[in-house]
Amino acid sequence: MTLDDSLIHKEANRSRRQKDNDTEERVLDVLKRFGVFLADKTGSEILENIATKDQATVEITNALLHANKSGQKQVEKFFEERLIQTEEGYPSKPFSDPLTKNKALTFSNVYDVPKVMDQKGNTLKADRSLLQRLIIVYEGGRKVDLEEILQHELLPVPISLAEMNGNLRTGQKSLLADELVKGIDCPIKIKTSKGATIVIDG
Repeated sequence: MTLDDSLIHKEANRSRRQKDNDTEERVLDVLKRFGVFLADKTGSEILENIATKDQATVEITNALLHANKSGQKQVEKFFEERLIQTEEGYPSKPFSDPLTKNKALTFSNVYDVPKVMDQKGNTLKADRSLLQRLIIVYEGGRKVDLEEILQHELLPVPISLAEMNGNLRTGQKSLLADELVKGIDCPIKIKTSKGATIVIDG
């Protein structure tokens, strides 16, 4: 007769593992039913976000697929700079120096836009702009009627009424007045009736 005093975490017992496997199979069935894993008819190898259907650029795809190589290069660089002695008899960089991040691109960088500074120093940033979405999808091989889409104004503000920073355009009222009365003869005397209103500006 023996006494088993080994400890097993409740997440690692047989029933819990079986439950997790069953849950994974159900999730996989749902993904297959919606065609998530179907091969792209265009033959594109660009990664696609399952939730948002956003397609990664070539740079982001390479960064995600080769993340392990990037980490391995950083480890090798760490050993070469901090552990291997040079001809002078000591490493080229102190061991305690902080490590720099790889800053690998991810899906969160798909719609990053370079910051542009205007004359007043305000930072303009188009957040997840529609036009950028369409171009990325078009480059990924999907069918997009760009000729039809580009016939419409795709800007955050109507460019005829406001500047890109959101400020309304300043115009000359005299020019507007000329356009409003163009082709209209102004009588010398205006006959008014009940309920009439006359507005005189200037």
